[in-house]
Amino acid sequence: MRFADIIIESPKAWFIPADVTGLIEADLDSECSQFIGQNKGKVILSSNQFGPIQKIGSDIVIAPVFAEGFYRYNLDSGIGSKLYIEDYQKCFLRGKDKYGKFQTSFSYGDKVYFVGAGYSGIAKIDTKTWEGKCINVPLDADSLFGRGVGICGGKVYIPIRNKNEMVIYHMESDYCEKQNVGRENCIALCIEGNKLCCVPITGKRIEIYDIESGNIQEVFLPEDIKGKNGDRWYCTAVSHCGFVWIFPFYSNMILRLDMKTGNAVCVHRFIEDSQIYFINAGIYDENTIWGFEGSKNELILLDCKSLCIRTKRIMYPQNAKEYINAEKYMCSFKERIIQEGYLELKNLIEYVLYEDNDYKN
Repeated sequence: MRFADIIIESPKAWFIPADVTGLIEADLDSECSQFIGQNKGKVILSSNQFGPIQKIGSDIVIAPVFAEGFYRYNLDSGIGSKLYIEDYQKCFLRGKDKYGKFQTSFSYGDKVYFVGAGYSGIAKIDTKTWEGKCINVPLDADSLFGRGVGICGGKVYIPIRNKNEMVIYHMESDYCEKQNVGRENCIALCIEGNKLCCVPITGKRIEIYDIESGNIQEVFLPEDIKGKNGDRWYCTAVSHCGFVWIFPFYSNMILRLDMKTGNAVCVHRFIEDSQIYFINAGIYDENTIWGFEGSKNELILLDCKSLCIRTKRIMYPQNAKEYINAEKYMCSFKERIIQEGYLELKNLIEYVLYEDNDYKN
């Protein structure tokens, strides 16, 4: 089982599976997990096409990748519901449907935000009223958002991954502007003070961009860093304890960058022939950051002071096999409807009883 995204609030973590429908809750102390978001054995999420996830209070908010809408699940009540987003369909895919709709998320105050993948938009949801809207961003036809964003002073800095540009989103007014940043195409931006760390898609150079002056400082990474040919090297970056920490997607080390001196060092090295890729990363506590590694489903905890690493391997839910088989069972029904145009009455009744009609309606 692979995971599409993760949110951590120690000692709990919540995952969106990439391969099957569902929402998984894990206890980080015991490393055990279970499916939640089910009602009497029926799956609340009706498709395995969700991805970015955020948590505000006791509510988890999930954005679609290829599914049709947004979703809210309350951990206290166990009740899930769809969310209506104003202007949601106006952020067209523009021929980029293969990338899905949304790819990354962040929260600020009582609002959650989701940044588009194929969509040229930012979805904003107010968790006090549960009203939402989608802010259309005027990207060029060949442009895509990057993954990691920097947040400072009510502004969000979002990279445009195939150009040396970024979008500056003003959260108070919902105004967006484009600005050049650095000289490299970047996948993620991370802010420390008044400087942006521009994490490239690939390569052995990182640029530090001064927001106030526009000056660019070039930083060379360790010479022995290696990435996978034809794929991106880096996942995202986290600012914590006075440094920026850069996690790999397909490369062989976690990096620490001193934004004041421009010194970048390796703090953890992986076996070079391993298929390491990180899904996401963030702050765990006042001295620790986390990154979730997808090939082994391991949560890696890095102490920012001692540079010691701890790992927690999240075990699959006990009913994972049964759950996956049920998912395949439902998919076979859908395929037969598409291919044959009909189902026998007994199979149709079985399909209707199994599906979560509350979610559909």
